Amino acid sequence: MCGFVGYINKNSSQIDPLMIKKMMHLQEHRGPDDSGLVLFSSNKEVSLSYSQNDLKNFNKQDKISKFNGGVGFNRLSILDITKNGHQPMANKEKTIYITFNGEIYNAFQLKNELIPSNYNFKSKTDTEIILVLYEKYGLEFTLKKLNGMFAICILDLRKNQIFLARDRFGIKPLYYIFNENFFSFSSEIKSFLAINNFKFKLNKEHLSEYFIFKNLAPPNTLVSEVNLLSPGEFIIFENNQITKKKYFDFQNFNEKIDTSDNMLTALEEKLKLSVQSQLMSDVNLGTQLSGGIDSSLVTLFAKKFTNKLDTFSILFKEKNLTEQSYIKKVINDLDLTNYSSEFNYKDFYADLSNSIWFFDQPLSQINSTGIFRLTKLAKSRVKVLLSGDAADELHGGYPRYTRLNFFNFLNKMLKKKLFPQVL
Repeated sequence: MCGFVGYINKNSSQIDPLMIKKMMHLQEHRGPDDSGLVLFSSNKEVSLSYSQNDLKNFNKQDKISKFNGGVGFNRLSILDITKNGHQPMANKEKTIYITFNGEIYNAFQLKNELIPSNYNFKSKTDTEIILVLYEKYGLEFTLKKLNGMFAICILDLRKNQIFLARDRFGIKPLYYIFNENFFSFSSEIKSFLAINNFKFKLNKEHLSEYFIFKNLAPPNTLVSEVNLLSPGEFIIFENNQITKKKYFDFQNFNEKIDTSDNMLTALEEKLKLSVQSQLMSDVNLGTQLSGGIDSSLVTLFAKKFTNKLDTFSILFKEKNLTEQSYIKKVINDLDLTNYSSEFNYKDFYADLSNSIWFFDQPLSQINSTGIFRLTKLAKSRVKVLLSGDAADELHGGYPRYTRLNFFNFLNKMLKKKLFPQVL
């Protein structure tokens, strides 16, 4: 998990670099390993870069008067943990910069395709591969090639354009504000608190939607004027205007569905390949192990492809809540190390407050405080943590999906007028 921020004054007035630094600080937890900042002009091919060491003694300077924009990055080093993976990352001419939060699972396959072009790669990161793809083929071609989860910002000083893009499922967050004064974006809403001329106001119009559905459909958020970029969408900022485009839409996505007897085998292979691809890491990794089917399967497949795998669990005193017996079976059968912590009700209020702060809105799931406690436990030993989140959504694991089938059946019967009408 990394994070980036950006801000551009639309009237070309001088940017306050300390404001960008404050925006970065508010989401520093997303990337504590390294940070960087680029100041630039949105109508000239000029920029100025700052490293993490530069930022420690950073202050407002007269020589930055020509810059009306800035992009900052907080890095959690997963691939190539050296300084070669520093972001914002620039091309050789320093005319294109990229900030990238996520992981591209087919990155090194794409790199092999680029090797014949004689590009001299300086890092072993997927970030640089995206940068080279963009420079060689453009944004839309690049996005269609990427297999992974991502939020991307590309600053192209040659074209005086900024691109923001989000992955097909919307796994990685990306928020933005566009008004008459400025264009700003961030991996977390809270970074906008640092903006000098912006005040947080509750978006009352969509408050009921959030409490009914526990979610808001993009682009809406609970803060007025703050928008969430939709999954499979990208933004072009140019000449103080933004244009939104879809590069992927499930409504128009067609894939041949396997209806033969080997459907379960095919699903198992896809799950196995998915887990394997997400083990790409230069640091220690582990899995969240609740004892349920989804996390147990992820742990099983992860064990097949890595020599060092730790598991992490939250336990409960109550016998009707704890899944300790299932957790023990998995770790014993797979010969794994497990680190567990008993849910502490005394810390609940503090954990709840922290969870809301990091979530950027009221909690929509009752298990969020438990996950917060689990990630704190895991942080001391690993940097990458795989989980079985969204398995129930994809495979109909919740009871409400059964009810949906009933209501669909009922609706069909009503349309066929098979039931007598009641006046």
